[in-house]
Amino acid sequence: MDQQYELITFQNNAPLQFVCYKTDHLKKQWNRTLEILLFLKGDAQVNSDGKDYLLHEGDVILFNENVIHEIVSPAGCIFASLQIDTAKVPSYVPIFYDCNSAEDNNQRKYNHLRYLMARLVKDNSDIQGSNPYTNWAMIYRFLKELTLHFVAKSSHAPKSQRYMERATNLISYIDAHYQEGLSLKKVAEDAGLSVPYLSSFFEKYLGTNFLSYYTEVRLSHAYTALMSTDKTIESIALGSGFPSPRSFVFAFKEKYGELPSAYRKNHLRGEKDEVLTSKIKKLDSEGFLTLIAQYLGTEDNAKLSEEESQFETIMSIGEVDLRGQTKTLKKTFKRLVTVGRAKELLYSDVQEELREFQKKMGFTYIKFHGLLSDDMLVYRETEGEPHYSFVEIDKVFDFILSIHLKPLVQFSFMPKDLAKHPERVVYASPYVISEPKSMERWNELIARLLEHFAERYGKKEMESWLYSVWNEPDTGATLFGFNDDEDFFSLYKNTFDTVKRFDSKLSFGSPSMILAYQVNRDWCDKFITWCKAENCVPDFMNIHYYDNDFEHDKFDLSTPAHPNHGRLNRDENHFRQTIPTIKKSLEGLGMSQLPVYLTEWNLTVSHRNLLNDTVFKSCYLAKNVLENYDAFQSFGYWVLSDFIEETQPSEDEFHGGLGLYTIHGIKKPHYFTFLFLNQLGMELIAQGDGYFITKNGEEIVMILYNYQHFNYLYATGETFDMTFTKRYTPFSKLGGKRIDLTLKGFSSDCLVKESIVNQHHGSAFDEWVAMGAQKLDEEGLDYLKHVAYPKEQRSVIKIEDGKLPLSFNLQPLEVRLIRIKETK
Repeated sequence: MDQQYELITFQNNAPLQFVCYKTDHLKKQWNRTLEILLFLKGDAQVNSDGKDYLLHEGDVILFNENVIHEIVSPAGCIFASLQIDTAKVPSYVPIFYDCNSAEDNNQRKYNHLRYLMARLVKDNSDIQGSNPYTNWAMIYRFLKELTLHFVAKSSHAPKSQRYMERATNLISYIDAHYQEGLSLKKVAEDAGLSVPYLSSFFEKYLGTNFLSYYTEVRLSHAYTALMSTDKTIESIALGSGFPSPRSFVFAFKEKYGELPSAYRKNHLRGEKDEVLTSKIKKLDSEGFLTLIAQYLGTEDNAKLSEEESQFETIMSIGEVDLRGQTKTLKKTFKRLVTVGRAKELLYSDVQEELREFQKKMGFTYIKFHGLLSDDMLVYRETEGEPHYSFVEIDKVFDFILSIHLKPLVQFSFMPKDLAKHPERVVYASPYVISEPKSMERWNELIARLLEHFAERYGKKEMESWLYSVWNEPDTGATLFGFNDDEDFFSLYKNTFDTVKRFDSKLSFGSPSMILAYQVNRDWCDKFITWCKAENCVPDFMNIHYYDNDFEHDKFDLSTPAHPNHGRLNRDENHFRQTIPTIKKSLEGLGMSQLPVYLTEWNLTVSHRNLLNDTVFKSCYLAKNVLENYDAFQSFGYWVLSDFIEETQPSEDEFHGGLGLYTIHGIKKPHYFTFLFLNQLGMELIAQGDGYFITKNGEEIVMILYNYQHFNYLYATGETFDMTFTKRYTPFSKLGGKRIDLTLKGFSSDCLVKESIVNQHHGSAFDEWVAMGAQKLDEEGLDYLKHVAYPKEQRSVIKIEDGKLPLSFNLQPLEVRLIRIKETK
């Protein structure tokens, strides 16, 4: 068992390397760098310069330059290694350090070294936007700490120093001449040594033979060229000192397990940091990141750290003329609201929340799943004969119509007694994912339900509804699709024909599809082509969007709660960039004339992503709605409540659910963002990164937001130092933002009203943490329901020559609604 993973790909030529080892024996080796080891798991016998030490979890040991060391751990251990090439650090004066916590009674002085090791990983968690000086600064922080507390007495210098000086000279020689096809004989001659002595010297003082060391040196240079240039394999091999491309390929495969060409293709993928992605995913299986994150200790607290929150960017919008040309808005973001499943609409708390939200917002449609699922008791067979009951459906439809909502009638999922494969289910409260065993009986079920609707509500009312069949069949047989696409196409056409025979005026759309990725667009191409051939083209397109990176990470819905939040898109503009791609794809299919309803969207499909409860989500919502305003016919945020029976309900109020309300009805920050959005006017004056300015009659209404994207590490699926109460650690660069602008076109002083959602106002989660983060009783729930509201403030500002100068200081992840009206 000997594995090593390079955790951090350091940029800007910072002379350090951070590696994680899982090993039972790290053979005797010598390196010319300064090396600090932090033991993360297990015990190990460490030999350093001939002395043995027993190290345990949490121990720190430093190997000075030119010291031989060996690690033996029969039961296996995991440790992190930081190497600093001090020869490349400007003005560095060589110092011999005595740093070994296993031999020191003063353990406190090692705490900061442990912290710095963990902080190094955290500071490099956002590779794409890393500061070029970050790792240089970390080098000097390490050297400062070592110099303050760990300088050794002169008597502690290694006994083998004379031989180490010789080794240093030999290594320097090899580094300078590695491209020249060196041999043991050539090096011995130039060093004035005999071949047998030099061979023995390598074995004794460097822990390896000459050829192995020389091969490692050449491979190191070759690897850099392979991953950072477009040079051919032959050019890399010869340029790195290998006698032939064949010998290079053999040595490379021996070390990395792949041919150089395959390694470059599989790990580079056009992105410099893709190698890091695969390394980190391997490390997750060893729990390395969790092990090292504990050493961040209390220096990062649950709130935004002082160091981070003091950083401020300044954005000047300039002058905005209110008398200029405006654009009429449709507010399609409020056309559709969503609830998890039909059954949930029978619960009094969900009804109460939906009634309240609908009263505030005024949605047109509602979308939900499971209208025909077994929990609605619609279909049963007794001795082979079908029986129908629409009692619970009536209760659902009577309620939603009573609060002025119209249904998107999704015919799903398959009643168990009608299913061809009743064993195929998803979710904690199961949906049966199967084609019908009898298409004739499926058609009869749909026809009877439509007739029932007509009798109860009237055809005219029905013609104002939307209809579709099934959910995400493009996800394949492991999720909502069938084993054979033709089986789904048949289900779609039969349902389409049944609905149109009943009333051709009913608007029947496509099944919902996730078109953000090429594999899903390919499925859509196949589906639409088939529909054209079969004369059953949908009346509208029904699509979903999630910011999960589904190209690299597939969710298994048999896992009750998706405990890992999964990989997310590193590009904060992925949604905005995806929309034109979807529209272009539909245009290519000749479907650009069809309305497109976005009936589900969210950051993630996971019900346990801890960011879902934070103010990040409110800012994420503001950014994505405002940047893509009116892009589709609807913008159905998924979902109303955390009480959604896809998963077993959590005992934790703030468990990272998808809803706008927690399981006991506490409003989350993004609930208020929706209310802010609803107050925007119908005339757009100006918009840009972080602002959206509208006119609502005599009032100017704008939304400002300070969006920050989670770091690279979190996007790969790693929570690192995030905890249940400390949820803002995935943001590497949180800072304030000042927005300056001047509104032109006023004739009198103005009353400015501000409503603010940030970590201190309107965030029930942060209020809960401030309360002590204890399990909530009825009194605590009631308190949070009444205290977690946006901050309100008002001021009168004088105009200057018809201009209103404004300046707003936004906290990290803040969303602010501003309403301005003249006082006269």
